[in-house]
Amino acid sequence: LPRKSSFAMLLLVASLVMGIPMFFRDAFVASRSFPWVSVQPVVCCNHRAHGQKRMVGRRCSTDVPPAASNMNTEELEIGQELTGRVSKLLKTGALIDLGLDKEGFIHISQVRDEYVEDINEVLELDQQLSVRVKDVTPTQCEVTMRNLPRFEKKKLSSLKVGDHLTGTVRGLTGRAVFVDVGAVVDGYLPIEQMGEGVVLNRYHPPASSVLKGDEISVQVLKVTGNRLTFTQKEI
Repeated sequence: LPRKSSFAMLLLVASLVMGIPMFFRDAFVASRSFPWVSVQPVVCCNHRAHGQKRMVGRRCSTDVPPAASNMNTEELEIGQELTGRVSKLLKTGALIDLGLDKEGFIHISQVRDEYVEDINEVLELDQQLSVRVKDVTPTQCEVTMRNLPRFEKKKLSSLKVGDHLTGTVRGLTGRAVFVDVGAVVDGYLPIEQMGEGVVLNRYHPPASSVLKGDEISVQVLKVTGNRLTFTQKEI
């Protein structure tokens, strides 16, 4: 045979040798008749485009709707209810596909009120979950399956620019004060939005104009995503 034909024949034989075992393995898993054959997550061509996974032995279908990646996590509210799918199990928790622009993460301590030693005891891959937004960071959306006390607090959507509030100082830095006004997050009061001559010193309280535990009056300056900014200057 010509050299090109021989090379093509070798490729064909190699493909058959590699493909037949994979075909029978998938068939064994799909039939569920061979429990010693484990199911492993793989990414197929159709699902890779959507960032989704399928299981070996299950038919891959382009009918599976892609994750809604056009939603912005900055629009979420603390305590908001969401549904998601477990996409990866970790030692510290699990990654959750929430159909958002950022990946969801649930810490092992947020799955149950009781102590959980092994995440595999309570969650499994591809499991559908009902969760609530716990926090939104620049890289991911932290969620929980617990009913946290902060969820009973005032939602940021109920606050409007210009609202006058009274709150308690929960902490301070050299440039800002953090104020609890009964909302799901503490508000941020930068020193530039305080009165003239204000000094903030957490390391030397006698020199600080404001101390932790003080009650102060503030006004809502800005509500952005899950961040609340205050001012003590009249808007």
